[in-house]
Amino acid sequence: MEHLAKLLDILRARPGQLGGLALGSAAFAWLLVSPVMPPSAEGAFIWMAAALCVMCMSAGLVFGTAVEWAVGQIGRRLRRELIARRNRAVFRAYVPYLTPKERKILGYLLHHKQKTFEIAADGGHAGGLLARGFIQFRGVAGQAFDIDNRIAVVPDDVWVVMEELSSDFPYSPEIDGSGRNRVETHPWRVDWRTR
Repeated sequence: MEHLAKLLDILRARPGQLGGLALGSAAFAWLLVSPVMPPSAEGAFIWMAAALCVMCMSAGLVFGTAVEWAVGQIGRRLRRELIARRNRAVFRAYVPYLTPKERKILGYLLHHKQKTFEIAADGGHAGGLLARGFIQFRGVAGQAFDIDNRIAVVPDDVWVVMEELSSDFPYSPEIDGSGRNRVETHPWRVDWRTR
């Protein structure tokens, strides 16, 4: 009875491995009845048949695992592409509803070809873009940051649509100061004097 329980453990294998085992067994069964195997002494035939059985089943398992891996890779790639298409469609549909400030922020980033930038933890004027995922915080485990300088990025899917619809994101620099102290301000930053 214990041997039967161990035999049933094969059912815990992954589907690709079980499919490979079935293919290997089918190939072995075909070899037994086909004229490929030459007639020989009874003992040699048994050993040769056993060796062919092991070889065919092993090859079937390897083949099944390779097919399972390839199907998984294709599935992951298709899933990523579907998510990217959905994200582009969501952003494209939302462009008419962007506020003028949000358009200015995206226009600044597009004009400067800047996908990564520093932003306050609350998002400043880009809070709505952050909330919808059109701008995202990035970082790695253990990375230090302060409350006024977090790393934010424009996702690739959003960037593609921004480049397609570049006329919807006008660039008009905001200048602060006068004389020699004139500098262009980042449109997502909230002026410290108004906080």
